[in-house]
Amino acid sequence: VLEAEVERHTRQAQSQHRGSLHTLACVQAELGDAAEAYRSIVAAVGLSESGELEGDDWYVIGRLAETYGLPAAARAAYTRVERPTEAYLLPSSTYALAARRLAQLDGADRTQQ
Repeated sequence: VLEAEVERHTRQAQSQHRGSLHTLACVQAELGDAAEAYRSIVAAVGLSESGELEGDDWYVIGRLAETYGLPAAARAAYTRVERPTEAYLLPSSTYALAARRLAQLDGADRTQQ
């Protein structure tokens, strides 16, 4: 199922859809494919009006930081993910994913002390 989702978002990303590129970058980061995740998030940012990282983009940056063993940088990135303004969006939001990663990082810190 996951491979089908990656394929679907890859096809959509090739059409230069920012949301699909962002989702693809998230999936690639989750799968540990840091190089592809980086390429996808850079392409997504390139399609934004500002040309800069936006709230949800920081989740991918956090996952990349974790991949490279940089927990402090990951924490800093996750805290920049913006909370959705509507409560019903929260459970399936990038913000919720970032909150879970922060909790896991905090748990890892406690076990290493």
